[in-house]
Order: sequence, then structure tokens, then C-alpha cells
Amino acid sequence: MMAEQPLYIGVDLGTNSVKICIIDKKNKSFRVIEEKSAPHNAWITPKNANESRQDAEKIIFTAIHLLKSLQEHIKGQFDQVNICVTGQMHGIVLWNAESLVQGKFRCSSLITWMDSSIPTEFILKLPKWREGELHQGYGMVTLAWLHKNHLIDIHWNRCGTIMDMFNCYITQKDECIMGIQTAFSWGYCDYFGRWTVQDGIVPMSLLPRISFRLRRIGVVGLADMGIARKANVFVSTGDLQCTAAPVHSGCAGLNLGTSAQLFCRMSYGYRIEKLPSSSLIEIPFFNQQRLLVAASLNGGNSIELLAKAKPREKPTCSVQPTFYGERDANILAAITNLQPKTSISDVNTLEA
Repeated sequence: MMAEQPLYIGVDLGTNSVKICIIDKKNKSFRVIEEKSAPHNAWITPKNANESRQDAEKIIFTAIHLLKSLQEHIKGQFDQVNICVTGQMHGIVLWNAESLVQGKFRCSSLITWMDSSIPTEFILKLPKWREGELHQGYGMVTLAWLHKNHLIDIHWNRCGTIMDMFNCYITQKDECIMGIQTAFSWGYCDYFGRWTVQDGIVPMSLLPRISFRLRRIGVVGLADMGIARKANVFVSTGDLQCTAAPVHSGCAGLNLGTSAQLFCRMSYGYRIEKLPSSSLIEIPFFNQQRLLVAASLNGGNSIELLAKAKPREKPTCSVQPTFYGERDANILAAITNLQPKTSISDVNTLEA
């Protein structure tokens, strides 16, 4: 039986994995039909310790593979299918638009938000961004560095986040339309969805067109991806904003992913004239609202490091710290239960 309600597909192109969630809406309530995730294994071995790059093609094909595996929940059951893609912000990938429309990946690697290869001295010399501070890993910082050092391939004529590249790939459109949430995460974007960077700093012709609102940017044109053609594709969104969507105005939340963010959803129209700390930033949310955010690069990655750390085993040996026999002059200090695996460090940590 054909369902009258539309189907919603959420795609999350994360730092380490891809996640898909399929939802339908009936009588003003949402129901999760299916959800699935898989690691994309797209990390590229860095040339130096400060680089953080991923294979964009691997990420996109991981998402396509997941969608194909869920096609029994998608094909032929719904009159309307809507797709919205979110994922890792700040990062940048450059590609050739004409080749991507043809299904060919003539592109750079994805330079992720974790990249710290650009010298701090270079960032400090960049023009100030009125809405916040520029940091390593920001798309505009990376693009400015590539431009200054002539590292942009002449065939690359588009750039965006990995979500924008995915949207262009499945819609087979050569124009890149970027959501304001992800554009703002790059830097040099204002709250009205306008680029504020100077033409000499980055090649302006490469920049995506910014969409101020969450809107449809095209339809699926790619065949054999598990979704019927003509499914609606919406502009890319930020992963933090999607996480914060269920939170009520005036409430705070903590998002613990690979990184971590403490956020508060601000009431409509409420503005802070001057933020009390440089670690705070207001970022675009949905429906012209904003989020107040305190962000940290360390979150789940730190917890993972601790989880992998080998716990210290309790020493099997014990110490008897007698230095003067009280009732028996023959009783001396002793360490007992020493084993071949007992280390000097174990002995140093013994308690009497």
C-alpha cells in the first residue's frame, strides 16, 4: 500500500563513520524505520604529523553503499522522498565540477577540521573575521594557504565541505550550493549568508553559493544509488546544529562526538552585544536563530585514548617495612611474592 506521508533520509558524513537514518511522519509524529552506520576508513597516511586528510571518494561511496543496503525501505513505498546531509564541518575538498557530474572524482583529498599543518604566523596575518576567530582546520584558512602557495590544481573549479560534494554528486549538478551553517564554519561568512573575504585572499570563483535557509537545492539524478530519481535533496547542514535541534530555547546541551561542544539554543531575536570570552561563538541555527557555543577539539577522541590505555595492574608483591624489630630482633624488612613480570615501577609503587 502506498504511503501518503513523505519519507525523510538523514545522512551523516562524520569524521570516522557514515550514518544513515530513515524516518517517516504520520499524524505529526515521527517513526524511525531503519538506521545504519559504517566506518568509512578514509584516513590518508599523513606526510607529517600535523596533516589530517581523508579520501573523499571513499566517504561518498560508503554513504552510497549504505543507502543501497537500505533500499528495501525506500524504493516504491513513498510518494515523496527527502534527503538532508549533515556531517563534519570546517573541512574543505576541491573538485572538478564537470568530472563529478560524469561520476568521476577529479578532486583533492578532504582536508579535515583536525588539520593543523598551516603555520600560526600565516593565520595571524590574515584579515580579521568580524564574526569570530579563524583557526587551523577552517576551510577559508586552508583555501587561503593553498592559494598563496599555488597548491590548487588548475582543474579544480569548485570547493565545499564533503557534504556539499556529496550533494553535487547525487544531484549531478555542477553548481555547489552550501548551507549557511557549514559556510559559517569555514570563516569569512556573516550571519546573513554572505562571504566577507577579500578576492586576493582566496580565489572567489571557486566559492560555493550560500543558501541562507534550509531549502531544496535539487533532486537525485544519480542512478543505482538505492534511491529513486527525483528524490528531493536539501542544502547541507551542520552536525552540531542537527544535534541541537531537539533542545528547547534557553536550555543547554553537551555534544560529545570526536570533538566536544557545550551549547545553548538562543531565543529568537536575542543577541549578545559582546561575548565575555573568545572561546565562545554564536553560530547560525535553524529559522534565523543562533546557538551560543563553547567548543573543544578534544572530546570522544580523548575518551578513546583513555579507553585504549592499558590499565595498571595491581602488583602481586607486598612489602613489610620493618627497619627495627620491636618484639623480635630477627624480623627484618622484606618484599614478598616477587614474580618474573614484577618491574621496578611496581616495586616503587608498593604500599606498606
